[in-house]
Amino acid sequence: MIDVNIDDSDDDKMYDKDTHLLINGNYSLESFQDPELNYKDDELERFSKSVSSESDSRFTSNKSPTTKISYDDSHAIQANTYDIIPTCAAPHSTSINIITATSCIRWIFTGGNDGYIRKFDFFSSINGRIPLTVAQKHPFVDSIINAGVLLSYWENKSLQESPASTSTHSNNKLSPVYCLAVNKHALWMLSSLDTGDINLQTVRHDEGKILATMKQHVSPVSVLKLSSCETKALSGSWDKNVYEWDLNTGLLSRSYDNHTGQISTIAYRPMSSFIITSNPIKNEPKVNIKFKINETNNFSKNSFNPIFNDNEEIKEKNIPDSSVNNDDDYITNSTLNDQLIQSDNEFIVSGIDGTITIWDKRQLKHIAKLGIPNSTPPWCMNACWSIDGNYIYAGRRNGTVDEFSLYSSLDKPLRSIKLPLNSGPVSAVHSMPNKKHLICASYDNIRIYDLSGSSKIPFLIIPGHYGGIISSIYIDSTCKYMLTASGNRGWDGNYTGTLLGYEIEYL
Repeated sequence: MIDVNIDDSDDDKMYDKDTHLLINGNYSLESFQDPELNYKDDELERFSKSVSSESDSRFTSNKSPTTKISYDDSHAIQANTYDIIPTCAAPHSTSINIITATSCIRWIFTGGNDGYIRKFDFFSSINGRIPLTVAQKHPFVDSIINAGVLLSYWENKSLQESPASTSTHSNNKLSPVYCLAVNKHALWMLSSLDTGDINLQTVRHDEGKILATMKQHVSPVSVLKLSSCETKALSGSWDKNVYEWDLNTGLLSRSYDNHTGQISTIAYRPMSSFIITSNPIKNEPKVNIKFKINETNNFSKNSFNPIFNDNEEIKEKNIPDSSVNNDDDYITNSTLNDQLIQSDNEFIVSGIDGTITIWDKRQLKHIAKLGIPNSTPPWCMNACWSIDGNYIYAGRRNGTVDEFSLYSSLDKPLRSIKLPLNSGPVSAVHSMPNKKHLICASYDNIRIYDLSGSSKIPFLIIPGHYGGIISSIYIDSTCKYMLTASGNRGWDGNYTGTLLGYEIEYL
């Protein structure tokens, strides 16, 4: 483990038994991992069946902490549709630019333009520990009766050296919070600064204490994404650059160049057997090949390639023929955890100018760039993958959502999902586990759109939000709860400054 020297002082080493931190000006991610995390609480008693006995296991030095969740999620995957009902609200007095949460969604964190990071107790909020006042309930629908339970808040500081002082950190300047990325167990957090710096700070112990600052961007950082192992992080900025950071050393690992607009989205691709190429075969069947893995070399015993092998070779090698029906069988037999596993190698980057680039960390250059239709304004505030990682959805300013398929040409979208006239820009999108529905947040409302086209009315309006830019949509891993926040992320647009919590039912 390589430590990063973040302080030039020669103070003696001290060991804090409460926080498990080695305080000597050096830090590493392993140095402040709590060895005995226990999420059991009175508020979580009814969720005890969802958390396995492995949640209280000790962390090792070479493996990031994970929580293994076991639950019956077949209804979420096989649901015909979803009924999403708002139940709680947390009004802010500022633009809410980002929502993030722990893996068990016990704690929710928001960042706003006022320069503060807020921490909410999700279960106390959703269970109605504090009701909304009459004045607070006035702008909301009748189902919203619970208030957000604020646990704490702290400043998002930009530490600067003062030439007139010998102290290292003398001037503290509040910076708008455009993006956050929190550890699964809320041990530490990454926060962005308008100067282009990224702060690594503690959360569970001594909230807001800055351990290190990573410097490379020259403009506000708009996106932060952690890898699944939480030892790497991707950052995107208004300077049109994307960087990868090694969080164990605090050093820059790699840069991803040739972006033409301010970065608005970075999204890792969910695990998929389909290989992305710059020139995909047209009319390729929708495949989800299932084959056994050789544990010794981590490759298929048949060296199967779903792109270049034809159907005859597939049958000769005793691999099931891929078809659309096989894809449905895969959905039935899979679990939501399987579909939520992300690939740390492949990801998309969208710019506010409408460009979307597909990257693979194993390649020196980007794999492909998605085309913008002639009738589409050059604008994209948010883009996402489908749950199977084979489709990309991009919200546009003209009230449409472009759908790109990896099975067809990426020069133009497979189709454009049109929302009603005067809906306003689509600022946030999120796919659902059944692969049949898409959450589309436009200026006027949030809609759940039926991608299969089986119903005469292609969408349903989700109550709660009305009139404002939605900055982010968060759905937990169990697909039982949804969070939305209204904010412009430092760009143009009006906002309501409200955090809404929803409960999801399967129909």
